[in-house]
Amino acid sequence: MLCFCEKNDITELRVEADVAVDPVWCHRCSCNLELEDLPLSEALKTELMNWVLRYGEWIDWDHDDRLVPGGLVLETAHNKEGKRLTERVQLELGADFHVVFKSSVFGWLMYRKPVPSQAVYSLYGFPPSTRLGCWVCRFLK
Repeated sequence: MLCFCEKNDITELRVEADVAVDPVWCHRCSCNLELEDLPLSEALKTELMNWVLRYGEWIDWDHDDRLVPGGLVLETAHNKEGKRLTERVQLELGADFHVVFKSSVFGWLMYRKPVPSQAVYSLYGFPPSTRLGCWVCRFLK
């Protein structure tokens, strides 16, 4: 596995869905990694690819990237599945790796709704505080 880190010692990984990329990233430098290079079971690799291919089902790509009806529910379900898959990746890779999940917050940002605190934690890697919550609220306004 190659990334942009100076030592290329990839032990911190992030599972994150996006369009047209594999769902695993170096958590330090944000380099997208080839799923095939990871020592994961073929079954888990297939589940991860099927999951990432469903990224954006809640987005109406043809109409200014608006949410489809029920989009927040679809995005939340996708995030729950991503969290579950991340836990399986961690189990298969073992203690030599630290694997985190970054949830999608597109729908929450699109409708300027308060972002759930767990999503803030997933995005930024630290628990939301009152101060951070205020920053997020200001950002969303």
